Amino acid sequence: MSPRRQRVLEALRSWHGAEGYYVFTHVLAEETGLSFRETRVAIRALVRMGYAERSSVFDDMTGLIAGSGYAITRNGLAVLDGD
Repeated sequence: MSPRRQRVLEALRSWHGAEGYYVFTHVLAEETGLSFRETRVAIRALVRMGYAERSSVFDDMTGLIAGSGYAITRNGLAVLDGD
């Protein structure tokens, strides 16, 4: 796995404890120190590999779609844990 993908996957793991929590790409970019574009490319690759998943994120106040967010999957956790 590339170093960029590894950094993004580790950032996703840090958000894993929040049940049902999906992280915006710009938040992952800030946490990893990667550019928005580098983060977007990495996260899309992780989704294709089955290590992350994408979901629409809704605004709690309005109920409208606020964008899309990403979360780590069990396969992603297993890769980081070396299983």
